[in-house]
Amino acid sequence: MINLLPDEYKKQIRKEYRRRILIVALIFTFLTEIVSVILLVPSYFISNTKYYSVESHLPKDVLADKTESLKTSDIIKKINDKIDLLRISSAGKAQINKLINSIVVEKYSTIAIRSISYEMRGDTAKIDVLGVARSRESLLGFVDRLKKDKYFAEVYSPVSNLVKDKDIDFSIQIAIMP
Repeated sequence: MINLLPDEYKKQIRKEYRRRILIVALIFTFLTEIVSVILLVPSYFISNTKYYSVESHLPKDVLADKTESLKTSDIIKKINDKIDLLRISSAGKAQINKLINSIVVEKYSTIAIRSISYEMRGDTAKIDVLGVARSRESLLGFVDRLKKDKYFAEVYSPVSNLVKDKDIDFSIQIAIMP
């Protein structure tokens, strides 16, 4: 086949062909971006409304705590307050670590302690012990051993602790000697 087009026209046709290919690629890319934006807009609005609804249900003090927690001096003060709570500096009172240690030492292997909480109200201090006992007898023995401890003024175990025979969820309130 004979090529009747001069070289100058061939160059123009190639340029036109490349230009058309570039235009089609750009249009395809543009349409793809438009479709993706259209598909993402509903999920953006849904997540935005969920965010604002959760934020509106948060208590105001939680939002205030965000800005407050950023202050280093406030963080240090809170930590020091917690340390002071754990330290009883009066000469006649026992230290909390000794109290907790005496509770842990008195427990049997059939007793699992879930939590120990300490509360100080004025001059009186109280410890709450929560846990699980495998049997009623092991729980009663644990309570009796706590009652004999020299650090504890009163050990209170509610009757509801004795309702079950096995796998007993218990709570014990302990008043500390002044």
